[in-house]
Amino acid sequence: MNVDINVGEIIRELRETFVGLFTWARDHHIQHRDRRGRIYHALAKHVALTFMESPSGIYPPWESLDYYRSNHFQARADPFLKAAAYGMTGTKAKIMMLFLWIIVRALPERDESRVRSIVSDVVSKGLGDDESIGEYKDVVRELVACFCRPLPQKIEAVLADPTMALHADLDHTSLLNMFRQAFPGVRKLEYDISESPSVLLYRQEGVRVLVPLNPHTQRVLAWSMKKLSMGHRVTCREDLRDDVCWNVYIPDPQPPPPPPPPPPPRPPPPPLRRKSINYYFNTSSRRPPVPSDALPRRSRSSHRRDLRSSTPVSANGKVPDRGASHTHRSLTKVKANTKSISPSPRRDSSRARAPRDMSEYVLLQGKPDSDILHAALKVIELCTKLLHPLKQTPRTKGSLICLALSIHPVASSLGEYPSASIPNLPSFFDCPRTYSGLPDPAAAQKRASGVAALLRLLGNRLSASRVSMLISTAVEHGILRALMLVKKGFISSEDGTAADIDPFRVLCTVADVVEDVAQCIKQPESETTTIAPDDADEDDIVTRTPTEDPGVPYCALDIKETPSALLHRQTVLLLPKTKLTMRVLERLINDFAVGSPASVASGGPRDVAALWVVQFPLGHRMQSIPVSSPHSYPGREARVEAANYRRRPGVAHEMPEMDYTQVVRKIQRRAQYIPDPMDDYPMISREIPARECPQPVQVMRYEVPHDPRLALRAYDVVVAQGPTVMI
Repeated sequence: MNVDINVGEIIRELRETFVGLFTWARDHHIQHRDRRGRIYHALAKHVALTFMESPSGIYPPWESLDYYRSNHFQARADPFLKAAAYGMTGTKAKIMMLFLWIIVRALPERDESRVRSIVSDVVSKGLGDDESIGEYKDVVRELVACFCRPLPQKIEAVLADPTMALHADLDHTSLLNMFRQAFPGVRKLEYDISESPSVLLYRQEGVRVLVPLNPHTQRVLAWSMKKLSMGHRVTCREDLRDDVCWNVYIPDPQPPPPPPPPPPPRPPPPPLRRKSINYYFNTSSRRPPVPSDALPRRSRSSHRRDLRSSTPVSANGKVPDRGASHTHRSLTKVKANTKSISPSPRRDSSRARAPRDMSEYVLLQGKPDSDILHAALKVIELCTKLLHPLKQTPRTKGSLICLALSIHPVASSLGEYPSASIPNLPSFFDCPRTYSGLPDPAAAQKRASGVAALLRLLGNRLSASRVSMLISTAVEHGILRALMLVKKGFISSEDGTAADIDPFRVLCTVADVVEDVAQCIKQPESETTTIAPDDADEDDIVTRTPTEDPGVPYCALDIKETPSALLHRQTVLLLPKTKLTMRVLERLINDFAVGSPASVASGGPRDVAALWVVQFPLGHRMQSIPVSSPHSYPGREARVEAANYRRRPGVAHEMPEMDYTQVVRKIQRRAQYIPDPMDDYPMISREIPARECPQPVQVMRYEVPHDPRLALRAYDVVVAQGPTVMI
């Protein structure tokens, strides 16, 4: 019996089977990614976001409201990690997802069917009329599985704070009686989050005040007020506001009665005198005893009598004056050390909440040069190409990311940064074909590499989700700048294709490449391009408020909370909140020259063209960069003294002419700022590259009088062109 086996036919059938399985898995992954992006877009359109406001006042505003800043659980289907690759839309979706997570965890019973109902109801509000929530049941299932897990430890600790539920021990009847006295005739809603979890996501028409009935309801309301500025806490009629989603009545806890004052010390007894014998036998010389009812009674503290008579008492022990409204004024006065649930209002109640105009941050000032305009036209062309499914090639995606970064607003403020010092970036950053079609491809590659190096410095110490958000937001702002250049009339697109470009749809096509770039940035490298890891003290608080009133709005910046803020122009004074933030700010000023330290002498930045101004703590000295360092920027200060250190007039001493290389060698040996009176060249303050400084040069020593705050004598070595010229 002969059996013919066609090996070639078997191999062909197996190949077709594996190719079919691979194609099916790839198409399923692409379709699932598209459905996930559509869910994120629906969450980002929720009406609750219109009532949220960033408390920091820096740009981008939504980044500071995203409190999911670490990978809580390692999973490929982590919805928070996937949403980080969708720019500002993904950030808004993360805010809503965390809010829903907190609401779900506050429910006494968290069965899967009820959680799915809550998520489906919220997502369906942002879908189109021709879309059904049933088309996205796989993505909804991922969200439900995430929300059934415990919250991150840091968020759980904030919710468990006793200040988040001030009247936890107050019974229901007493709470309603206090509300009726404080708000007579005001319509209220007795709110229990376990009965209607989605109520606080919408504005309730006809209801002025929400009254939480239990502690877990109050904790969720307190989170939305403290962290999202979504609602407003009221204790009297004058506190009611109309520009918030809801007002909530949370009375202050009545302060404990003050302890009774200590009794006055008894006077010392009079000295004993020897009495005569007549004292004991002559009774007429004695005074009659004072009756007991005429003796003065010892005064006691009045708070006990007030408590018996139900008279409200303020924290200072005085009985308040009762007006016609019979309002419990004691509820609005607490001790100074009692924390409040909601911060004080930062705006007038009549101001309407509107999204901030991004043109002043994206377009910056002045007209861009021709190279930026040509790169913006190329970005418009690539965006149009990526919106067609058949043209979504890896080369097109890589070219869009590089060119979008090259026209980012921060690219115009970067100093000289060599692209050779940026390791482990994807190969398309250095590929000449990426920048083909531009008049000056080398300049575009240089700008893209500089922005990539800046992103690496900012994101190396962040979590994976924050790095993806940082990169996707930077790419989105590059696309927005190109679209805004078209809107302002600087460039014109062919056939008006720019009007049909949606940055979110473009980001959906390059989300996988953004995740790859984020993984490259997270790889450990040398300290020349990143911040050295120092987990022991990197989160230590450096400053929260300035030592003295700067006279301008300020904000304490944490690089792990709002890393994208350092890529845009800020209208507030920045204060480094942590040690890691302070080290990053030093590197940004020294290596990239994008910011400027504040100057006490002038009250403003040392560089008027800087994107932002930072005020370092008192007595802080920035670490110097050697002159021969490849990261030095010509014309910028290699060392900037503390912001509160004012340079005083000194005496310039002419020194003999010296070769520039000897000066550089001398300075390199003294890398630390330890002045030595015996050294003629202790440290350099402002540098001039050797290629721009002809020889011989004039080296001068600038002696500054002793400053008691620094406890040292500062010297500056200035390398100048020409005789006796101080820079």
